[in-house]
Amino acid sequence: MARFGDESAPSTVDTGDGDLERSGDGQDAASAGMSGSLKQAKAQRARTMALYNPVPHRQNCLTVNRSLFIFAEDNIIRKYARRIIEWPYPSTKPTKYMILATITANCVVLALEQHLPGEDKTPMAKRLEKTEPYFIGIFCFEAGIKLVALGFVFHKGSYLRNGWNVMDFIVVLSGILATAGAHMNIPVDLRTLRAVRVLRPLKLVSGIPSLQIVLKSIMKAMIPLLQIGLLLFFAILMFAIIGLEFYSGKLHHTCLPSESILGTVHGCC
Repeated sequence: MARFGDESAPSTVDTGDGDLERSGDGQDAASAGMSGSLKQAKAQRARTMALYNPVPHRQNCLTVNRSLFIFAEDNIIRKYARRIIEWPYPSTKPTKYMILATITANCVVLALEQHLPGEDKTPMAKRLEKTEPYFIGIFCFEAGIKLVALGFVFHKGSYLRNGWNVMDFIVVLSGILATAGAHMNIPVDLRTLRAVRVLRPLKLVSGIPSLQIVLKSIMKAMIPLLQIGLLLFFAILMFAIIGLEFYSGKLHHTCLPSESILGTVHGCC
């Protein structure tokens, strides 16, 4: 019993008037067409098997989506962290508004600081300085929740894969180092990192998507504006050179001594 796909010998029927040769040619063409369709069927089956039965790859710590190499996607801690940063209510997000209120209060505190010579501080400045650890703690809590929910940097969609989160991370890290340098006996002076606090108002931009669109539009418009400024500079330079060529020495006055009855008089011509 012949199976599907087996090659069989072409049948020959002699009719006596040359039909034997034509029958053999027709059988060869049919066999070629059948083998071509069989190859297409095998290729289609291989593609289907590859689609529904992919070859498993070995997973390692860099390919498995584990935040901080600890929390998997089905981990309850990571689920609650993601639920906090993506609050289920569609219109209000308490954590978002809490962070925005903290950033606004920190901007007010930075605006009220008064710097005196010799590192002296006013009583108000001393009281305002005591609020710095609280702001750093809130910002660290926000960054920690995002790190647990999204991962650090190795996976797609992780914390440091976003430019705004990179800025937030720099602000938080510089604040921690500056606070540690002020309260610990570290030989390196880390107080200069306090200047990075000027970036904290930009955290408002990272929390409001509409402000992100405006800031991105301004940054994209800077390059054409620089080109227009360069063109204007060359136009002014060209007219300045033309003015020097036309009026060179025309408006120049020189005072020369002249002899007169009264003596030497300095006159201008």
